[in-house]
Amino acid sequence: MRFRTTLIVALVAAAFGAYVYLHEVRGGEDRARRRAAAEKLLGIEPASVTAVHITRSGTRFEFERRGDVWIILQPTPAPCDPRLMAAFLDTLAAARREDEVGGGDLVRYGLDSPAAQVEIVTGSGTRKLALGRINPLQTLVYVLVDDRKDVMLTTSALLTQSLNNAFGWRDKRMTDVDPDRVERMEFRTLTRGSLVVKRTARRAWHVEGPIAWRVDPVHAQNLLQGLARLECVGIGAEHKVEVNKYGLGTRRFGALLQAADGSALADVVVGFEDGHGAYFGMVPNKPEVFKVDGRLVNAWFELVGEPRDRKALPPFLPEKIDRIRVRTSDDTFELRRLSAIDWKVAASQKVDSTFALAPGSVDGLLTSLATLEVSGYPDPQPPASTYDPASIEVLLYASGEQVSGIEIGTRDPRGIQLIARGPGEPAVFHISPAAMLDVPFDLERLKAEGEPGPEGTDRG
Repeated sequence: MRFRTTLIVALVAAAFGAYVYLHEVRGGEDRARRRAAAEKLLGIEPASVTAVHITRSGTRFEFERRGDVWIILQPTPAPCDPRLMAAFLDTLAAARREDEVGGGDLVRYGLDSPAAQVEIVTGSGTRKLALGRINPLQTLVYVLVDDRKDVMLTTSALLTQSLNNAFGWRDKRMTDVDPDRVERMEFRTLTRGSLVVKRTARRAWHVEGPIAWRVDPVHAQNLLQGLARLECVGIGAEHKVEVNKYGLGTRRFGALLQAADGSALADVVVGFEDGHGAYFGMVPNKPEVFKVDGRLVNAWFELVGEPRDRKALPPFLPEKIDRIRVRTSDDTFELRRLSAIDWKVAASQKVDSTFALAPGSVDGLLTSLATLEVSGYPDPQPPASTYDPASIEVLLYASGEQVSGIEIGTRDPRGIQLIARGPGEPAVFHISPAAMLDVPFDLERLKAEGEPGPEGTDRG
């Protein structure tokens, strides 16, 4: 009897547990989902939208999805910016009924004459929004949904995005290239000639020509990023009918980005200035005459005029350097980083590893090297005997890889400047002897206070 009672109690408990799970746990999740869906302003999915119509300030904007592409049909037929439309649809899908104001006075909420009216066309019908004033906190906007007269509050981002002008909605991309694929850049100007720069094995940029100067890396990288993802700042004409009118009849002014195999990745042709800080420009496969930001065009004009890097060493981050190798006529030594400010002598011909370096002295050396500037460029280039082999060689490493350094040769036979170059680079430059006074290349000048000098430093 007792066993039967226990069994009945167990079955009742199991049934009760199942009821709680189904009706409270799973049922609670379902109710939460239904509640969240009910709180959505429209409850639509971005993928279901086939067209969007926006009317504001008397202008009607019509957008239509064609496959994976959005097109502007009105006021001017043109490609639509897919990123902007995706952001708008995501905002629309996520928009919630933040509060219900009730019928109220439409004038009070700016809904007697809405700032924007939006129609969203899906496969199941058309939904409508009338967007009025933004609330005092500037976070929500008063809205009417479909033909109902109940005023609600929803995210003000909907109104902000709906107020984009025609240029804001259109696709402004002139080029869309992965910058890492670009191995060669050609810049053409009308008055300064042309310049071609190529990547090296270490991903630096050098001039393609008789003298392979190292190019200012910041300047080159900024131009690469700007041209690879170039966006116009305006539209000069919708079609390339009268290109000569915009100075685009020749290819004498422009920029070309190429891959390693020589194929063109982006080809930008530039013409006249528009009088407002931009240049007219065009690219293949797009019908518009665009307007290109004048600052970008001026930047490549300046690079053509002076492409050479003013920094003596290839760029590096001093805090990333963890090993330094120095070779001079008096010593060959290696320094290794122990911490943010502490270094040790890992090898030397004159001292052992107990030799104490002054805290911060090695980082001071790195700072001096990072800011060391070229004083001039010899023309013509001096003979190899003036820099190979180098009288001083400094190599900088980070995580086991050589990232920078400098090789200093003899004095230029025609003056007092020193001949120098980046490690193994084909072009040399001048370094002022005065600038070298701030760059300690010997352990004597790096030692801690009270540390005996390295062997031989007391020689007269």
